[in-house]
Amino acid sequence: MTLKDRGFLILLNGLMICSLLLFVSGLIVLPAGCRRDRSTAWPVATGLVAATALRLDFHKPPQAPYYRPFVCYTYNVGGIPRANTKINYSDSSRTFHKEDGLAWLNENYPVGKQISVFYNPDDPDMSVLERGAKELIWIAIAMTSMSSLCFVAAWILRRRTRQRLSAPAGPLADS
Repeated sequence: MTLKDRGFLILLNGLMICSLLLFVSGLIVLPAGCRRDRSTAWPVATGLVAATALRLDFHKPPQAPYYRPFVCYTYNVGGIPRANTKINYSDSSRTFHKEDGLAWLNENYPVGKQISVFYNPDDPDMSVLERGAKELIWIAIAMTSMSSLCFVAAWILRRRTRQRLSAPAGPLADS
């Protein structure tokens, strides 16, 4: 076995291990995505926007900074006052330049506005203003399926390489 062949087998083993880790990560994320997507069936409570702000998300001079909206809202479930800041379960949070972010907050969540708050009936402290998280489910499915395909391809390549290396040298190999 040459050094090149040994390096290729090590590379394939590493690829298989990374694929397995990615597969397991996808399996861990998938139930969380499904739970978050169940928010579409959560009951609704009337809430009130208590405070809004913009949080600095990214700034690399000389480019203009990007901001993420922050909304604090209050609501009652079962006579118990509650508060939260979760807008949605999206993995791609909105980011804005300062003026656009302030306009978005003023248009969608001005302070004092009555809003619909969707809360988890099993844990009323868990709530969102916008329901659903389909993209998280699709990310987990894509992660598990691509890592499975990658693992199978690496395993087949590894097996073929080992068979080629263990095969006896034929008469053509000498020339």
